[in-house]
Amino acid sequence: MLKAPLPSKSTPTWRRNTGVPSGESRPNELEPVRNVPGSYGMIDRAARDQLSRSLRHLIAGRISNDQFENSTPESDQDPAIQAFAGMAWLLYSDTKQHRLIGRHSIDPDARREVLRWILFLDSDFDYRWPRMHLPGLSPSRRVRPALTRWLNWPNAISCACAAEFLAAGDHNAWPFISRSEHKHALRNPRRLAGRQLSR
Repeated sequence: MLKAPLPSKSTPTWRRNTGVPSGESRPNELEPVRNVPGSYGMIDRAARDQLSRSLRHLIAGRISNDQFENSTPESDQDPAIQAFAGMAWLLYSDTKQHRLIGRHSIDPDARREVLRWILFLDSDFDYRWPRMHLPGLSPSRRVRPALTRWLNWPNAISCACAAEFLAAGDHNAWPFISRSEHKHALRNPRRLAGRQLSR
């Protein structure tokens, strides 16, 4: 699980994180998925498969950051798509086109994290976390006092926001809601279950 704060986008890779922590861009900080019509309980299989494929190609160095962004699907049905698309932004620089190879390659911890995202996208589990900008980062490290929160807007969140988000599940298992859900996906991976998935 990534514990580092949000990097400045002048740094090219996730493992070179610097800058202020990430947080929520919405005025009310959290939007429960269950209150979004057409979101909670919905899986956009086509969008998940497309994003899963794009993430695999991105971390393998087969496509550039720009090609990844151009291939990222949009979905009004599945909140997982927006969550992962936002988190993937931390993997690369947006100041120039490059692939995640050589000095731009991501470290093993980041790669393992992305592989867990892919495992979730390939699963049939609903995304049950409240909507939050960059939800994979530790909410407790993004808390700022009310008087200084505006300085890091939209990156800082309140203590109440962090507590509410963390109450939704086990954040160490994110994007899965629990470790048992994660373990179930590990035991039953779609890519090894005889299902036809494009590479």
